[in-house]
Amino acid sequence: MLPVAHALLQAHNDGTVRITRVAGSSAGSICAALIACNADFAQVRKFIKEEGPAHTAGMRRWSSTVSTGPMSPLTNRLKLLTAVWKAYRGKRLLRTEVLGKFLNDLFAKAAPKAPRQIEDINSLDGIQLIITGSDLSQSRGVTFNSGNLIERILHSSAIPFAFRSYADVITSPYVDGGLCENLPVELLLAKEDFDGQVFCVSIGDESPAPYVPSGFKEYCLQLVSASMNHNVDRAKRLVGLSNQFEEITSLNTFDFEAAIAKLNDDAWYTPSYNRAMSKLYKIAQLYEMVGVPAPSKLSGRLSTAKIMHSLYKVFETSLRLPEWEYIKGDFVVRAECLHPLPPNLLRGGDYVVRTATIQAKGDNLVCFNSSAHLNGETSIVPTAWTCFNQTQNREIAVQAIPVKNPTDTSAKSIGVLVFFENPITSVAKGDILIVKSHFLLDDAMIDLSRKGKDHISIENSHSITAGSVDIVLIYPTAFGTITAAGKIGDGSEVLLSSESLRAKHLDNLPNYSAAGMNVQNLAPNALFHVNFFRNPG
Repeated sequence: MLPVAHALLQAHNDGTVRITRVAGSSAGSICAALIACNADFAQVRKFIKEEGPAHTAGMRRWSSTVSTGPMSPLTNRLKLLTAVWKAYRGKRLLRTEVLGKFLNDLFAKAAPKAPRQIEDINSLDGIQLIITGSDLSQSRGVTFNSGNLIERILHSSAIPFAFRSYADVITSPYVDGGLCENLPVELLLAKEDFDGQVFCVSIGDESPAPYVPSGFKEYCLQLVSASMNHNVDRAKRLVGLSNQFEEITSLNTFDFEAAIAKLNDDAWYTPSYNRAMSKLYKIAQLYEMVGVPAPSKLSGRLSTAKIMHSLYKVFETSLRLPEWEYIKGDFVVRAECLHPLPPNLLRGGDYVVRTATIQAKGDNLVCFNSSAHLNGETSIVPTAWTCFNQTQNREIAVQAIPVKNPTDTSAKSIGVLVFFENPITSVAKGDILIVKSHFLLDDAMIDLSRKGKDHISIENSHSITAGSVDIVLIYPTAFGTITAAGKIGDGSEVLLSSESLRAKHLDNLPNYSAAGMNVQNLAPNALFHVNFFRNPG
């Protein structure tokens, strides 16, 4: 990976490309850190050539070396048994402190002016650095955005048994990042629309023929390799073939001496460097030849974030100046959580229906902008959309597509464009459309049971005034009586009559009651807040 890292930094420094962030795991964390620290790769190679062999020899213990000669089969078997015994007793097979000194000396030689704290590196107006590891105490991957640079690289490169044993977990639960995410592209893809295209650098096997392990050592290595290789393949698919740099090698993880020899071989290093530079220059050449400051770009995988942001930009004007009038909005919650059921029975979720009644201004209405709730993991709560053309008295098939305003950092909801299928025939000027979104929330109104009060708030997120808005709570009659009181600031809200509530919302719900309020002319971005109270007795 080193020649590709060299090419990436060189292309960044000469203005061919602009690198905003780098992420790395295990050996990749070393390359990522060298890029972020603006290292002198000539000094990197010089240091590895001069100091690498001594550090490698010092890093190995007797049981991790390979013997040759007449007695080598017996000797190597004895070494393997010794290594297994040491691992069982919690002893490392390689000397981690020697690797730490090697990394300290390497960065002192190749990047003497670079900070040694990751947060200090990232505070500079340069390339941001992310290092990943595996946290055994949490049984999951971990991201290092701060801390001592060398220490974090050691955590990320701590191959189990080799550089870190089970006995080390007491003081440091971190092991090789490759166990969880050997090619951490998802951290970069999350901000692809802001930072630009994501490229990945990986190592491939020049002879990927099926391999059956013939002994305990090979078996253990293959167990780890299967997981790591699968992670790499998955990450490469996320990025796409066009955005990959792959170096082919026959070296395995512990071929330190052979790796040093390869890095010192100009016949291998230079072509690898040139291939990477050629790919980067071709990408830059394309955008330069286009001759437009900000062309629309596609490369590599199909980016969901890019699609969502692009759709938002395409429809941004129509979202600000919609081709429809906002006649009425309804927000109705059926509080199933208020059923007085025994604790051993399951309740359904609280059923929420948001309704927008709109009128088409012309014959070119193709979509309506809605939104969807996000849960704590920033994934969309299961939601269904329907549309009824009241004027033509028929259902309209719709397709809901999430979109994202790049400047919106809300973690509670995401914009959704609801497209009308066959809009030329399904929507005409003056048609009244009723667009509904349906979803469930767990215990949304449970505070009415626990505290005797709760509330519902909605905001007019559209750019035009809503002619009329209702907030309605439907609840089990057995729960008791609930009253509503609202406030938006100008005193224009009114209680909905029990007759209108029953006629509109309780026709097919004989065991339910309802309370709610209405406000007229809710302005854009205005909030309508209704409190609900459980009456004593």
